[in-house]
Amino acid sequence: LAVGAEIIERIREQIKEKTQFHCSAGIGSNKMIAKLVCSRHKPRQQSLIPDAFIPEVFRNTRIRSIRNLGGKLGRALMDAFSIEAGL
Repeated sequence: LAVGAEIIERIREQIKEKTQFHCSAGIGSNKMIAKLVCSRHKPRQQSLIPDAFIPEVFRNTRIRSIRNLGGKLGRALMDAFSIEAGL
């Protein structure tokens, strides 16, 4: 993950240099985790989440804020398990 963070930092710097736009980035062990952590630290930030902290992140995450769970599937899970957040 640390190597990925270095690479992403360079990419973000190049984007800023060439376009004058800022961007955020998330680094995690998979795309869903990376997107989730990125969405929590916008704008202009880079976030890395080690695997050991993933349970804590999900414990404080609303089901509907997880990619692909914002619609009917998310509602069905919340109803079936009587939960709003935390997995």
